[in-house]
Amino acid sequence: MRHSSADGRARSTGPLGQVVETVLVLGVFALAGAVGGWLWERWWTPISGVVVDGTWVAGYRAQGDSFVFDFPSLQGFFAGTAQYVVIGLVAGLVLGVLAGLLGRRSELMMLAAVVVGSAVAGLVAYRLGTHLGPVDPTTLERTAADGTVIPGDLSIDGRSPFVAWPLGALLGLCITYLLTSGRGETAVEDSTSVEGSAGTAAGTAPS
Repeated sequence: MRHSSADGRARSTGPLGQVVETVLVLGVFALAGAVGGWLWERWWTPISGVVVDGTWVAGYRAQGDSFVFDFPSLQGFFAGTAQYVVIGLVAGLVLGVLAGLLGRRSELMMLAAVVVGSAVAGLVAYRLGTHLGPVDPTTLERTAADGTVIPGDLSIDGRSPFVAWPLGALLGLCITYLLTSGRGETAVEDSTSVEGSAGTAAGTAPS
C-alpha cells in the first residue's frame, strides 16, 4: 500500500503547483494568440476601394473620370472573419489537447485556466491582427482625393467568431479527458495488486 499512497500524494499536489500550472497555461494561450494574430494578418488579403466625394466605397475602382464596380476586389470581404475562426478552432483544439495531457494536478483548475486562457488568446489574436493590418479607411476618406485607392481594414463581423478559440480549446480538453480518464486509476490499481501479490508470496514463503 505504500506505493499507492505515494501515487496519491503525487496526484494531489499543493496549491502552489496548481497556481504555477495555471499561470503557465495562461501564458501559453496568450503566446498562441499572438502567433495566431500574426498568422491571421499574413493569411488575409485586404479588399480595396476608392474615395468618392469624401467617402470610401468598397469594391470600386477608378476608370478614367468615372468609377466602376470591381467584383474581384470584394472576394475577400468575409475572408477575414472565416480565417479568424479557422485559426481559433485549430489552435484552440491543439492547446486544449496539450492542456488535458500535461495538466493533471487539478482538472477543475485546468478547465478554468483553459476557458480564461482561450478567451485571452482570442482577444490577443484579434488585437494584434487588426493592429498589423491596414488602418480603417474611414479615417482617411475625408482627407484623401477622389479616386484614391485605399485598402480595407482587417476586422470581424459580429461577436460570434470570438467563440472559436474557447470552443476549440474546450473541445480538445474534453476529448482528452474522456479518452484518458481511468488510465491513472488503472495504473495505481495494477501497482497495488502487484505489491499485494508480492507481499502475499513473501509471507507464505518457507523460512
